[in-house]
Amino acid sequence: MKRLVAILMSVMLVGALTACGGENSPSESKTDTKQTGENGKDTGTPKTDAPKTDAPKTEAPKEAFTVKQSAASKVKLVEYSDPNGYFKMKIPEGFTVSIYPGDLIHYTFIVSDPNDSRYSIFFNMKTEGYLKTEAQRQWYASMYPNTPFAQLPALDPPTTEYFYQVFTQSFSLSNTPEFVFPVMNGFEMVEKIGTNMTGGDVIRGTFTDSQGRKTDGLFSASMYPVSLYYVTAYYVYDTMYITAPEGEFTSWENILMECIGSIQFTQKFVDGFYGQEEILAKSIKANSQIYDSISDTITKGWEARQSTYDIISQKQSDATLGYERVYDTQTNEIYRAYNGFTDDYTGDRYKAVTDNMYNEPIYGYIEKN
Repeated sequence: MKRLVAILMSVMLVGALTACGGENSPSESKTDTKQTGENGKDTGTPKTDAPKTDAPKTEAPKEAFTVKQSAASKVKLVEYSDPNGYFKMKIPEGFTVSIYPGDLIHYTFIVSDPNDSRYSIFFNMKTEGYLKTEAQRQWYASMYPNTPFAQLPALDPPTTEYFYQVFTQSFSLSNTPEFVFPVMNGFEMVEKIGTNMTGGDVIRGTFTDSQGRKTDGLFSASMYPVSLYYVTAYYVYDTMYITAPEGEFTSWENILMECIGSIQFTQKFVDGFYGQEEILAKSIKANSQIYDSISDTITKGWEARQSTYDIISQKQSDATLGYERVYDTQTNEIYRAYNGFTDDYTGDRYKAVTDNMYNEPIYGYIEKN
C-alpha cells in the first residue's frame, strides 16, 4: 500500500539586488587619501557623499492558499498487546482499545479514535439469542419474556445485511458501565463484496452514529442455525467491521485493513476458546490464525470490489462539504481543495483529478488564506 510522504515546498521569488556604481572602481573607493593643510598638518580624509549601492528589496509574493496534510497521511501504527495476554495487533497511534468484560466465547473489542469514534475497528467472536422468525420470537416472549430470545430481534432474513440493520437493538442489551456498544442507525448495504469462509457476507455499507454523523465501512458476520426444541435459533460468529467518516473511508481503508491483518490471537486464547466453544473452532480449523482467515477474505473481497460506488460517493461528499479535488502533478498527491480553487489558481502544479483518482487516499487539504 502506498504511503505518500512528499512535503510540498512554496516557490519564493527573490528580487535581484541592483548596485549603483560611481566613477571609481570598488578598489579605488576603499583607498584612504589624505590631504595636507598650510602648516603641513594632516587634515584627514576628505568627506564625500558616497553613492548608495543597495536597491530596494523585493518581497516574495504570498500564496493565496495553504496546503495541509490530512490526518490519515500522518498515521503511525504502533503495537498493542491485550493486558490479559489474548491477542496483539497494530493500531493507529493515539487510538484506544476497549475490551468487553465477558468470556472468550463472546470475546469483543473495539479500537477507535477517542476524539471521533467513527474511526474504528470492531470485533465480536460470537453473539446469540436470535430466533428465526418474528412469530417464533413473539411465541417465546409470551412464555419467557425476560430471556434473550424474547428480547433480541428475530433474524428474518438471516443475512449479514439484516443483522447490521438490527445491530443496535441487539447489542444495546449488553451495555455495561465499562463498555458501551456502538450505535448504528439506518444501516444500508451498498454492495456485497464476497463471502467469508464461515458462510457470512462481506459487504460495504453506511449508517449514521449516535450523533447523526454519516459513517462508511466494511462489514462481515456469519449466521449459524441451531435447533432448540420447537424453534430454530441463530448464533452469529465473527461480527467485524472497519469504519471511517463519510468521504474518508478510501483514505483510511488501507490503514484499518493493515490493522486487522496484524491481529494475532495467542495460544492462551486459542486454548481457552477451544475449551468453551467447539463449533467455530472446528469450522475454521482454529489455531493461532483464527482471525487471519477472516481478514484475508475481507482483503481479497475489497480488492476485487466494484469501485463505482466509491467514485460517486466521494464526488457527492465533496459537493456536500464544499470541496473540489485536485492532485499535485509533481508528487501525484491528492488534495481536497476549497470550492473555487481551480478558478483562483493560475499555476500548472495542481490540476483536477480524473474519476479513477477518487479511489486514492487524500493526502491533505488546500485552504484559502
